[in-house]
Amino acid sequence: MKKFKKGLIIGPDGIGQAHIREFINYGINEISILRKNIFKNKEIINQKQKSKVKFNFLKTINEIKKFKPEIISICSPHYLHIRHLKKISTFFPKPIIVEKPFLVTKDMNFKKIEKISNEINNYLKGRLFVNIPMIELTKQIKRIFKFREIKQIKFKYLTKGKHTNDEILIDLLPHAVSFVLSLQEKKKIKFDLKKFYLNKNKSKISTVINGTFCEFYLEQNINLKKSLLSFEVNKKKFKRIILVKDKIHKNYILYNKKKYEIKNPLALSLKKSIKSLNLNLNNNINRIYVSLINKFTCHVIKEYRKNIK
Repeated sequence: MKKFKKGLIIGPDGIGQAHIREFINYGINEISILRKNIFKNKEIINQKQKSKVKFNFLKTINEIKKFKPEIISICSPHYLHIRHLKKISTFFPKPIIVEKPFLVTKDMNFKKIEKISNEINNYLKGRLFVNIPMIELTKQIKRIFKFREIKQIKFKYLTKGKHTNDEILIDLLPHAVSFVLSLQEKKKIKFDLKKFYLNKNKSKISTVINGTFCEFYLEQNINLKKSLLSFEVNKKKFKRIILVKDKIHKNYILYNKKKYEIKNPLALSLKKSIKSLNLNLNNNINRIYVSLINKFTCHVIKEYRKNIK
């Protein structure tokens, strides 16, 4: 099968940079960029000089019709995802990657989100892939460490960002839930929300998911230099660390003072999603995980909003 050669990135800042990198690594040699702040395109132009990739810069979504990409990555802010998907899918029935395992609506209505998601998936004939990097992280963890029955999980994730209150839940909670579901190898979700604390940029949630007691600590700090991820499984403590040598980033899981090298989960997830979409493989498992993540996240946010009224 012929590989994708033309791609489009909507929102190339932040995580969008990883999508550009993986597009290039996959062999996509013509990339269009669509962003709100066109003055930042100079940064891409500087990259262009170091790469053989041809970059184009679009100003509106309608210009996508002229460029005719073979694959699109949506890396815009989460509150724009549904708007972008609805508009693009009317004239672009081809593969789309969404950079966030969450399709958000203001009222956090899960049934409405499911309906929208199903409509877009059906129009795209299943060629919508929501990026969930924590699944690739847990797959590697399970190959290294053999867990028996998982009774307890603690997940602590600190990232650089300016989100506050329920925006933190929208941004970070999907990572925690996907981590748990993938570690459990469950394609269902039954939960009992015990308690949660949320104040400005910090959140702590206690819940039981599919019989496993879980604690999530999520925080965003604009001054944080890099993301920090640590977790416990059955009281065994792990930490993800990233070391840089000669501009090469290497990922490790630290356990009992020993480092175990792993592949970058985000890069691995993107690589697999591009390949799956190129080969037109069945993505039902991805849709199931997204639905379960949405269900739990909607419930938590609605409870939070109910309690602050």
